[in-house]
Amino acid sequence: MSLMNVALVLSFQTSQAHVLRYTMHDLVHDLARLTMADKLIVFDVAPQRNKHAYKYCHYSLLRKFDQTMKLANMPSKLRALRFSDSGGLLDIPSGAFSFAKCLRTLDFSECSGIMLPASIGRMKQLRCLIAPRMQNDSLPECITELSKLQYLSLNGSTQISALPESIGKLERLRYICFSGCSGISELPKSFGDLKSMVRLDMSGCSGIRELPESFGDLKSMVHLDMSGCSGIRELPESFGDLKSMVHLDMSGCSGIRELPESFGDLNSMVHLDMSGCSGLTELPDSIGNLTHLRHLQLSGCSSLPELPDTLGKLTNLQHLELSGCSSVKAIPEPLCGLRQLQCFNMSRCEQIRELPETLMKLENLLHLDLSRCSSLQHLGGVRDLTALQHLDLSRSWKIGLQDLSGILANLTNLKYLGLSRVIISRKIGRIVSHWIGGMTNLEHLDLSWNVGLECLPASIGNLQRLQTLDLTACRGLKSLPESIRALGLKSLVLDSCSNELVDQASSLVHFSKSLPDFKVRADDVNGCSNFHLLEGINVSELRIRCLENVSSLEEANKVKLSRKCKFSRRSK
Repeated sequence: MSLMNVALVLSFQTSQAHVLRYTMHDLVHDLARLTMADKLIVFDVAPQRNKHAYKYCHYSLLRKFDQTMKLANMPSKLRALRFSDSGGLLDIPSGAFSFAKCLRTLDFSECSGIMLPASIGRMKQLRCLIAPRMQNDSLPECITELSKLQYLSLNGSTQISALPESIGKLERLRYICFSGCSGISELPKSFGDLKSMVRLDMSGCSGIRELPESFGDLKSMVHLDMSGCSGIRELPESFGDLKSMVHLDMSGCSGIRELPESFGDLNSMVHLDMSGCSGLTELPDSIGNLTHLRHLQLSGCSSLPELPDTLGKLTNLQHLELSGCSSVKAIPEPLCGLRQLQCFNMSRCEQIRELPETLMKLENLLHLDLSRCSSLQHLGGVRDLTALQHLDLSRSWKIGLQDLSGILANLTNLKYLGLSRVIISRKIGRIVSHWIGGMTNLEHLDLSWNVGLECLPASIGNLQRLQTLDLTACRGLKSLPESIRALGLKSLVLDSCSNELVDQASSLVHFSKSLPDFKVRADDVNGCSNFHLLEGINVSELRIRCLENVSSLEEANKVKLSRKCKFSRRSK
């Protein structure tokens, strides 16, 4: 085998976390060091003179820089330069980059603040400029002379009030990020001349009031993030010309009341996030033309009174988020034809009273969240969603007995069931107790805060896959069935439950299963307590009851409570 073949041998091993770890052969490592030795140099400070040893240096990290230093002696063939944080505002003097005739990448990402000089426009070969937290009042006009620039990042530059009017001259620019530049009030008309733009991040630009009509000329745009642009009131009609758009994030655009009809022309769209668009009062019918859409996020659109029937035309939709759409009164029938839908979140849809029977057509639905639907009474076709694995009905306390019975009887493939604050009467408690033992695929069961739950059936021992059982604040529950001992529980949550229940649980399951709750018990025979069990236990939180039962200071010191992340004492 040749030396090169030996050098390229890669050994690998699988860790316990099933992550492949690759080890570079020593010969490859040595070859890499030899190859890069002259090309990569780390400077603590800018060099005082240009040494011959720097002749082949292409990449450099400069750890310290201030105005007293000169960059003129940096390697003349440098292609990438990164500045480390100098501990304050990095004010680059004019002419500092006169040496950088070959520089392709200039990176200030580690600096806490940067003042760009006007002379930056002389770096004609620059392709990538990363200058977050820039302190200039505006982006220097000369930056538009960087005709080869492809990547520009200015995120967090809150001092910038304007972009250059001639920014459209950067015809090769493919990515621009001015996220968090809240001082910018408008985009120049020439912005639409950035024909090569593929990705634009203007998230958090809350000062922008409108987008120019030329915005629709960015026809190469694939990814647009305008989340948090709360000042924008409407989108231009030309917005529909962005036909290459795949990902659009409009979350937090609370000022937008309606979308242009041309919005439906964005027929390449796969991911659309309009969560937190609390001012949105209407969706255009044309939204049904987005037939490639897979993810639609409308959570927090609290002013939206209804959903258009045309949503039923989104036949590739897999995830639909309607949580917090508190004004929506009904789910349109056509929406139940979305056979590819896997995740449907309707939590906090407080006006919806009933669901359509045709909901049963959502045959691939795996995750359904109906929590906090405080007006919901009839579940329609939910009982026939036999593929469902996650169902949350927590705080939807008006659901009828017949609907609840149908769900518990039919949905035996559920892995998660949330019934927090649902069992408000003994009758509902008896229904849950009757059916729960048949849900043998359950892994997580939330029964917290149920005042009507007085007992758990012995059949709960059938839930051999159950990992988490949450009984928080089930104060009417006085005992647990013996069959719970057979479960392989990882967590039994008994916070705010009666002392009788906590005492009994300690005899049925290992104490570690009920953490972070822990009750100190005195052992009169041995003259100590069970407090020593906490020695070596590391959890993010501890809630300790009956701390007075600790028998001695020595016993307490062994546990080293002060080193625990967070603990509180409970008297009961």
